[in-house]
Amino acid sequence: MADIQPAGPQNLQPNPQQMRVTGLGTSAPCPKCGNTSTAPVGFTWWGGVLGPRIFHVVRCIGCGIQYNGKSGTSLGKPIAIYTGVALALGIAIAVMLGMAR
Repeated sequence: MADIQPAGPQNLQPNPQQMRVTGLGTSAPCPKCGNTSTAPVGFTWWGGVLGPRIFHVVRCIGCGIQYNGKSGTSLGKPIAIYTGVALALGIAIAVMLGMAR
């Protein structure tokens, strides 16, 4: 019974002994299958070359899912924030160029 740990936020942090060294440093285990074999992602449709570097994106060798290799969490919120900021900057630049004419 001593080996059973309660569910909660304390279990969301990756165990340092389970982390694997990749091209980006260390990587948390896959949230889907628990595999520790990962490969760094160099390019994504939503972030180009910069997005994966900012959010430490890795791909699990076992199941192919992409996730944040630093925290072991989903990329849903970071993708939404990244694309929202990029869209807002694009609109702001377009408006400024339109007003300069």
